[in-house]
Amino acid sequence: MSSAAWITQILLFLGFTGFSFILLRVTFQFAAEGRMTLAVPPALAVFGVLSAVVFLRLKLAEFLVWHLLFLAMVFVAWRRKSRVDADRLAQLAEQAAQQSGARAAEISRAFVQARQLLTLGFACYVVAFVAAFFYLLPRP
Repeated sequence: MSSAAWITQILLFLGFTGFSFILLRVTFQFAAEGRMTLAVPPALAVFGVLSAVVFLRLKLAEFLVWHLLFLAMVFVAWRRKSRVDADRLAQLAEQAAQQSGARAAEISRAFVQARQLLTLGFACYVVAFVAAFFYLLPRP
């Protein structure tokens, strides 16, 4: 393959990865605000399948490992950034409860549930992406 074709493929991959990151980031922000958190795992699974279709249509199969590494880095960074110890979570929930009038225990539970659903959703995205990728790979 010529160097111009490789540059085109790399630019396509970077564009695909950037778009995937933006879509994942918007989904995580949407769920972090507490809106429709139960819909996140199935939505991300569908997005994973659609991403695999686009990934293969763009002929980016050579970049599968790089895309999975990128997803792993995004996930690890998000988990690290969203990790809150129990004392800090109780303190933040109490502050939010004073401002909103809700109960602190309910706020803490909602945060933990949203984080767990986002983790499940991210896993659904990766599993659906990889399954669809390998299912569609031998197809013309």
